[in-house]
Amino acid sequence: MDTTALDRQIAQQTIASFCDRFGIEHLRLAQYAALPLILTPELVGFLRSRFLRGEVRWIAEADLLLSDLCRQVGYERFVMEPAVKAQLLGSLGAEAKQEVASLLLHYIAYLVKEKRYLTATELENQQWAAMFYLNNHRETAVSQIMERFRQLVAETPTKGERSLYAEINRLAALVNENMPELQDYPEMLDYARQVSEAMSIADLKQLSLPLLSEKPPTVTLPETDIKDLPFPELRTFEFEIETITFQPEPTSLVLKLEPFSYEVKTLEIIESRSLLRQKHKKLQIRQQKQKGQQVIETLPNEVTLEMVLIPAGRFIMGAPESEKDSSSDERPQHEVTISTFLMGKYPITQAQWRAVATLPKVKQDLKSDPSRFKGENRPVEQISWYDAEEFCARLSEYTKREYRLPSEAEWEYGCRGMTSPPAPLLLGEGSKKIYPPFHFGETITPEHVNYNGEYPYGDAPKGLNRAETTDVGSFSANAFGLYDMHGNVWEWCGDDWHKNYEGAPTDGSIWLAENEQKDIKNNEGREIRKLLRGGSWILLARNCRSAYRNPYVARNLNHGNGFRVVCPLR
Repeated sequence: MDTTALDRQIAQQTIASFCDRFGIEHLRLAQYAALPLILTPELVGFLRSRFLRGEVRWIAEADLLLSDLCRQVGYERFVMEPAVKAQLLGSLGAEAKQEVASLLLHYIAYLVKEKRYLTATELENQQWAAMFYLNNHRETAVSQIMERFRQLVAETPTKGERSLYAEINRLAALVNENMPELQDYPEMLDYARQVSEAMSIADLKQLSLPLLSEKPPTVTLPETDIKDLPFPELRTFEFEIETITFQPEPTSLVLKLEPFSYEVKTLEIIESRSLLRQKHKKLQIRQQKQKGQQVIETLPNEVTLEMVLIPAGRFIMGAPESEKDSSSDERPQHEVTISTFLMGKYPITQAQWRAVATLPKVKQDLKSDPSRFKGENRPVEQISWYDAEEFCARLSEYTKREYRLPSEAEWEYGCRGMTSPPAPLLLGEGSKKIYPPFHFGETITPEHVNYNGEYPYGDAPKGLNRAETTDVGSFSANAFGLYDMHGNVWEWCGDDWHKNYEGAPTDGSIWLAENEQKDIKNNEGREIRKLLRGGSWILLARNCRSAYRNPYVARNLNHGNGFRVVCPLR
């Protein structure tokens, strides 16, 4: 089942569950509420009063907004997922859609007049969404949107290429989500599709914009008096007043998720026979576009840190005995349940390291430029575990939220890019191989991973040995949208070294040794060893496997050692 079909199935199940719980009357309100892009309690109240007064009690407004059909995106702001909107709108008649759209235009005029709730961009998008359903306004909306595309693509990204790219993508998403109403404008639909698939501003500038009239027509919002709107009836209720004094949260605590696109590749060795029955093997590459969500942190000196939203799930950690070059410290395989968290899209770069190294010291000093291989976008290396911990501590102080090294379980889950194992789940004796050794598949090549290509894995041919690091993101991402999980630099984890997974936690937490480690040496006088994962530019392909574990002295430096950070959301 492809992603689109799965989204539709989930949407159908969510809507059916909502109807079973609240009844068909509540479902009718949900159908009307599916047309606006952004819902507020006040707007849902208008919709109920206009279309369902006397049929649906006022409590249905809260039931809808707090149900699984909606998710909150800000103060008194709610949205429906595109698949849910599409299902609900598909069951609403054309005449009803036009009535809702007309009411929505009046509501927008009221908000503009009263200067309430939504930002100018939100109001504009809400207005266009309504105009799509009105024959006498649709062409105007299309012309205005294409002109906005033209302005954005031509704009010099002074506010940052990522911000401009995100703005253009949001506009494309508006078009794609309203595709059924825009079938008469195939050129715009095709352009929006190409925008969604573009990976950068440079790619966008190469796309051909459909022709436009010299000046897009303007639209005049209806003259609206508050009395013209079907306000919900006044309701009397009793309440108690309690005064609470608190300090407002710092702005930096707000997490803003933004969509991003990426390309996922899988590699497969295909065996065939010639007419002379000779065996031939060739590498087959499959490519697929995917979308994810990320949070972009702004560090000192306008350096950014991209954190990818990793969904909750469960997976089988470790390698089966049948996996080539696996070892006993990667077993026993065990099921681990992971909570949703944010993980660095890339290993920490030298630019990001330098930005955080300027922040106030927490426990120890940091060198501003420790790396052997220089480059702003190359991963920082020659980093000890204690250096990485200091980086996380300074970053946490700066952002006012927790940043840390990933646990081994979080790292392996993120590397594999899978949320749940196939059924039936077979563990222990007689277990089968659940996952391939790499997120690419059964093997890797130097064209897709930075490692010592003179030492391949499986049936892959020998290849290039670059003998240095490469810029982060030089190769394709995995299914979660994470880059460089195999090769380039080793990545520190928070866990202490254990010789195998006997007694390992199953909740994804960091696994520390029983003797509480506070100094460079443990209670027995031995150097403390932590975990490195993922392999590096100097290592063999087998060391880059998802399950491979490398115990390393925590205070030691190496020009293959780097790290990436995570931000827990629980």
